[in-house]
Amino acid sequence: MKNVLVLSSGGIDSTACLAYYKINGYSPTAVWVDYGQVSRNYEQKAIKGIASYFNIPLKTIRIQGLKDILLESGDEYRGRNLLLGSVGVSSFQYSHGLISMGLHIGTDYKDCSLEFQKELDSIVKILSDGRLAMDFPFGALTKVDIVEYCRKVNVPLFLTYSCLRGVDPECGNCDACQDRNKVISNENYIT
Repeated sequence: MKNVLVLSSGGIDSTACLAYYKINGYSPTAVWVDYGQVSRNYEQKAIKGIASYFNIPLKTIRIQGLKDILLESGDEYRGRNLLLGSVGVSSFQYSHGLISMGLHIGTDYKDCSLEFQKELDSIVKILSDGRLAMDFPFGALTKVDIVEYCRKVNVPLFLTYSCLRGVDPECGNCDACQDRNKVISNENYIT
């Protein structure tokens, strides 16, 4: 099971996943999903640079008509990680392997919890007759732990983009920007 599809947003967590699999001898493919998020233009630019940096294939999937359904109050997209997990299963090109997401604890989002991770893995195993599994290499870690890992293995955080509002420079006010600003104080890591 050396094939792994990494659902990649162009942010810190999924970029850390790509580094993790490359370091551990996997053949990762990055999959970026355009589901109508307002940050899609900057995310796509970021993931293209990240895929080039790691010299890995990048697959883009577009889903239309979900923007108004998924957007809740604030910055959360209802069911986003469930949607992305489903896209991973539906687009996996090998007979066996892993589908990975950069989920982590320490957030209020229910679809990042350890319980969600376990349930999503169970569903993927059922749907694939055990040939596929979900993998969350940082699932039990915090964002601070992930950034520490990134610094340890020289992940190019300067290539990442995290703003949910889809502006450049990043807004600094949305949940993702606030999360990023809490854990990264070294300006060399922020674009």
